Amino acid sequence: ASAAVATGSSSAPPAETEEVWPAVVDAAAADVWPCFAVEIYEEPPALEKSGDHEKALLEQYLKSGLADEDDAAGGSKAGVPSEMLAELCSEEDKMKVDAAAEEDDLDADDMDDADVGQSDWLTKFQRRIERSPAQVVRYAWGGEAMWMAPPAKELAQGSWPPPCGRCGASRVFELQLLPTLLSQMRPVWPGGREELRMEWGTVVVYTCGGDCAGEEPCEEFVVVQ
Repeated sequence: ASAAVATGSSSAPPAETEEVWPAVVDAAAADVWPCFAVEIYEEPPALEKSGDHEKALLEQYLKSGLADEDDAAGGSKAGVPSEMLAELCSEEDKMKVDAAAEEDDLDADDMDDADVGQSDWLTKFQRRIERSPAQVVRYAWGGEAMWMAPPAKELAQGSWPPPCGRCGASRVFELQLLPTLLSQMRPVWPGGREELRMEWGTVVVYTCGGDCAGEEPCEEFVVVQ
């Protein structure tokens, strides 16, 4: 989701006979934590770059071995002036190098987290965020978190997140805060509050997989990276 830079205004608590939203204790608390409008939308798919289809066809041709057969037969480049032939060969070599590099990049984007190298975590994170640079919260109950660096070993070992403290069900990923949240909040924060000097890469929230409910608030599990 992406946050709009709009704040809400607080008002006096309603009469005692009316039901009060428990998240707002009083006007002073609302002044400390102003309201922000959040737009919720599906994450855009990865965009296909211009010329990707034509490039894929050329790469398929180069990898198929037909190009080498044409060279041996003197077919595709027969009669081409030497100066132009040298330029074509140079461009073909460059295309092969670029194709190999892009294939490595795509492999890094598609590979499982267990196969991602130390230096690839941030790149994978950034490329996914680039689909919607203004997003500040990612929500996918039961989905997978995105990490900027290798996650804590406790997550890989299964000791994190611990079971729900209320019903004992396994906790699952629900949402994560992104570093863009701070940059969205700071321009409209009243007086530049001390709280906004904090920094994080991502804040991942795990909640009860059984979606249990009760009268009292339930403590959930958060991983800050």
